[in-house]
Amino acid sequence: MLEKEKIALFDMVTADLSFSSLIENIQKKIFDNPIMITNTYFKVIAMSTDTDFNDDVWNYAKKYHCCSKESILSFREDSASKRLFSQNKSFLYKTNLGKNIPRILGRIAKNNVVYGYIIIFEINHKLEDIDIQKSNLVCKVLSPLLASKTTNDSIYNSRREYFYLNLLHINENNKLEIENEIFQFQWDFKSYFQVLSIICPTDKSHYIYLSNEINKIAQDVTSFIYADQILTVLNFNDENIKNTYIKQIQQLLIDFPVKIGISRTFYDLSELKVYFHQALRARELGVLIHKNEILYPFYQYEYYDMIAHYPSKEWPSLICNEYHLLKTYDTVNHTQLLQTCITYFLTGSKVSKAAQELGIHRNTLLYRLSTIEEIIHKNSSDVKVLDLIYHSRLIDQLMQVQDSSIYDPDS
Repeated sequence: MLEKEKIALFDMVTADLSFSSLIENIQKKIFDNPIMITNTYFKVIAMSTDTDFNDDVWNYAKKYHCCSKESILSFREDSASKRLFSQNKSFLYKTNLGKNIPRILGRIAKNNVVYGYIIIFEINHKLEDIDIQKSNLVCKVLSPLLASKTTNDSIYNSRREYFYLNLLHINENNKLEIENEIFQFQWDFKSYFQVLSIICPTDKSHYIYLSNEINKIAQDVTSFIYADQILTVLNFNDENIKNTYIKQIQQLLIDFPVKIGISRTFYDLSELKVYFHQALRARELGVLIHKNEILYPFYQYEYYDMIAHYPSKEWPSLICNEYHLLKTYDTVNHTQLLQTCITYFLTGSKVSKAAQELGIHRNTLLYRLSTIEEIIHKNSSDVKVLDLIYHSRLIDQLMQVQDSSIYDPDS
């Protein structure tokens, strides 16, 4: 039975066709009805293109290359969905979404691992039992092709990794399609996200192992190798939970000399690419400026990042005279007035807190502040002056690393 179809399928598979061309040939030579192949997230892998007809699922998939959130929800609420998700045999579906246009649904699986689904629409001729048998045969033929990862690598990633990878490649041409996919599965995500860019400079052979271990922390922690680094996305509703995830990642990586850039928290998943670059930039700048640290939150490096886009030849002109005076005094007299001034600023001009941060007595701090005023001829509690000195220090730090081979501030 089906000897003719088996021979035809063998000839097609051995002809080294692209997957799309293979599906076109299967439609013409096996079914003579429109067909669609999706992955397990109902993203279209391939569909026949020589027929147009009025069906909500078909029309949406043709436009957006995936099934709509509404059709997926509607199908999942139908008891027939259990047959697709649980059994290996194809069946005729003619209720709910298939009420007006019946269709055959089949599961493409190998060794109990599901790689996708087939949908055959009743358009050119009535679907019969022989078509169900043909569907089973085609699913059997397609399963090793999908399992071999030769068709579409994204179908082998976890659902979240699949979305995140797509988002990292978002552009004007695919933005509508990707945003639509996000909308479909938005209920799977919690409210907030944060991106971590992790690199182990000495040995990258452990990346796959480390990424897999990070993934074990929680369902809302997604880690994968991307652009020569370990990219990790945290999804959470509570900042405390997020901080716990970061501590667990630190503890997990404690035996490795890793460097971790951390983006700001965000809620719009379509902006993932922007925040990935934040994490990447924080790590790149952090490694240069504070090389002995491990964690580099972007909020601590965003000023460096902004200045880095300003012509480097102009950097010296941005450093205030008060900074130069204190730095020169410290160099000549081996004092720490500059750091005292900055700590005083960062603690909100609170004497006791600043003294505690510096590890000195309150009276010692007051004496230093008096000395600072004599040197710069300004009030040491003048916020504008303190702010200028603080940001001058940041610019000076950036100037010290501008010649680094891995950092080009004028690029």
